[in-house]
Amino acid sequence: MHAEQPRLALELDNVIFSLQGFGGISQYWQEISSRMRLRPEFALSLCQAPAWQRLLRLRSQARVFHSSYFRVARGRGLRNVVTVHDMAFERGLAGNGLRSRLVRLERRQAYLAADALICGSENARLDLLAHFPSLASRPITVIHHGPTLSTLDPAAAPDSLGIALSPPYVLFVGGRQHYKNFDGALQGFADSGLAREGGRLVCTGVLFSADEQAAIQRLGLAHQVLGTGPLNRASLVTLYRHAHCLLYASKFEGFGMPVLEAMTLGCPVVASDCTSIPEVAGDAALLVAGGEASGFAAALRSLSDPALRQRLVADGLQRARGFSWERSADQHAQVYLSLA
Repeated sequence: MHAEQPRLALELDNVIFSLQGFGGISQYWQEISSRMRLRPEFALSLCQAPAWQRLLRLRSQARVFHSSYFRVARGRGLRNVVTVHDMAFERGLAGNGLRSRLVRLERRQAYLAADALICGSENARLDLLAHFPSLASRPITVIHHGPTLSTLDPAAAPDSLGIALSPPYVLFVGGRQHYKNFDGALQGFADSGLAREGGRLVCTGVLFSADEQAAIQRLGLAHQVLGTGPLNRASLVTLYRHAHCLLYASKFEGFGMPVLEAMTLGCPVVASDCTSIPEVAGDAALLVAGGEASGFAAALRSLSDPALRQRLVADGLQRARGFSWERSADQHAQVYLSLA
């Protein structure tokens, strides 16, 4: 009989759940960590740290340590794994105040202490090396995310959303900070002429700021642009399934989860061709050069062609099948085992 293969001592740090109740990083970590619990090749331990402890190096007995948010550990023979989501802080896209400077320092220390790095996209890998060329000698693995929403997710009753889902509406999902290019999306929607035909732009997330409300007013879209506020999972599924398309105007992303969500749920995608977005969308979306408003307007108008819309739905569904959290978890496990 062969001796049973010893399991790799793996410690996962859940500090992200102390930092945010919901968000892209916490969703990623939930998907990966929950799958690692089920894998027989690991002797898994979980570190439940309060937020302030992320600034301290943890003493660990594990062989491999992977933090959900840029924390590193020390221990005899221990190897650290760090996930790189994007270079938004390093590019100055997340502000330059004291908090932003501290986060940049925290991230830099984690990158330089890592024995292996995981990037959510090839674009993120190239961006990482542009800012930290010394890391080229480290093992860096590109591992795509899976879709956070699924065709198996129950949808909300349309009348429970508080908005009518007809006539057709364009959907804007996610943050609206400056690099998300909300101004470009607004202008593109205004120039498309859809508003004159009764169409609307429906925006999820936080309610509009005073500056955003003023921009909407200036374009004469006060009754055509609606904000939903934060939504639950079922309501977001419903919006995707009934939308004329997703308008994803962002000019900078480490991955671009709404693009994958939309394709998974049969929603056509109009998006900028910037950073990681073409890597996720492939040929299954209408990509606009530089995220220009004129390009968004033309793309939105073109979707009045039923044949084009049907092709984008079919291509998006096919493209989305190439992304899964099961595959992502398998690739994470391979990184951990490679450090043994």
